[in-house]
Amino acid sequence: MKEVDCHLQRNAEVGNQSDGAGAGWGPNAILFAGFDDAVVIAVETTGRAPKGERLGSVAMVRANFGKLRDVEDKLHGETLQVAFKPGCPFEEVADQLREFIGTRAVIAHDVKFARKVLDAEFTKVGVRTLDRNQCYCIMRRFWDFSGRYGRASTLDDVLSWLGLFARRRGWRLTNALEDVHLAFVAASMFYKIDNGISMPGGEPGHGPSGTDRRSWPFNTAETVALAAVVFALLAWWF
Repeated sequence: MKEVDCHLQRNAEVGNQSDGAGAGWGPNAILFAGFDDAVVIAVETTGRAPKGERLGSVAMVRANFGKLRDVEDKLHGETLQVAFKPGCPFEEVADQLREFIGTRAVIAHDVKFARKVLDAEFTKVGVRTLDRNQCYCIMRRFWDFSGRYGRASTLDDVLSWLGLFARRRGWRLTNALEDVHLAFVAASMFYKIDNGISMPGGEPGHGPSGTDRRSWPFNTAETVALAAVVFALLAWWF
């Protein structure tokens, strides 16, 4: 991991840790096909409103997904991470971030949100936005693949459904670097599925199994809603 200006860090390689990625967003793509080079992105903000909140950190992994057709082991990519702190304005690294992405396809768990956040920051400093980059959404692809349309779906839900590892994070805070590595795993799996690349054990598609099956049947959003109901009943009773 090499540090450069403004807390920008690079890591030469990251593995997808997979034996094996949804509608995109303007311009859109249904399947994770029609590209080889891509950049997987994860953003961390001070809130959920792209125009009213600022970017806190961003992590990216770029790789040639086409190599998945030729190798049986891990796909490796180059990682770029930026954490914004006082005295570290976005304009100092905007050009480096944009150059890292280039004309490659852009992948994110919620690509609509990630792209809005980055485009808002790029526009403020006069850097070209991602409007011409093909975009692929892991969450939307997961909805299409699993039939869970419109339901809150975290990266953990996606990886568990695909039969891969998942964090047991509960209420623990995560960061962009951790999220981008997990998104890289999910994107690699969907790329294999959508390009007809053979996988040991066959294509997943029946939900989590074995040690990856969650003992708690609800996802994060459903758990929060259930907890709110329980606390409301307890407050009323006592």
